[in-house]
Amino acid sequence: MSDVEDHHVHFNVMNDDFQSDHTHPTIQKGPHGRINVHLGFLQIKHRYRIELNIPVDILEHYCHKNHKLILKVEENSVPNIHCKLLSFKGKETDQSQIYEAEFEFFAHKEKLLKEEIKLITSDEKTVKFLFHARVLGRGKGTPMLKEGIHLLGIEDDEESDASDWQGFSRKEAN
Repeated sequence: MSDVEDHHVHFNVMNDDFQSDHTHPTIQKGPHGRINVHLGFLQIKHRYRIELNIPVDILEHYCHKNHKLILKVEENSVPNIHCKLLSFKGKETDQSQIYEAEFEFFAHKEKLLKEEIKLITSDEKTVKFLFHARVLGRGKGTPMLKEGIHLLGIEDDEESDASDWQGFSRKEAN
């Protein structure tokens, strides 16, 4: 009977590091030279500013030996209207060199949202950032934003404007 009574799940607090795993957007090298950025949960029709600190080893394929990486929007590609680069610059800290990047991101549809932005280096190499987000619909809760993700504003919904329309009155129809 003593086996039945002890049905508790125990977590080893020393090995679980939830703070560092979940408080910042995750940045990883992906296949085919892509850089995957996992933003976590966002809310539909909300516009965000994303501040990233990208370790130099993520971008090492694009870096020259002693030159700082410069990224800009690739002019020949179709622009992404839901995601755009605001700024990109190198920065040295006591421990290492990182790149600071700012993007604007619009959560335009519910569920899993993937947005790709193509940037180009000074020596014409294409760098692709693929942003992943779980987007909650209206009334599905308010997500806690990860560090470096800031709400810029909420876009008006076209459907809500259409629902205010009363149609023609009977006097006007006759």
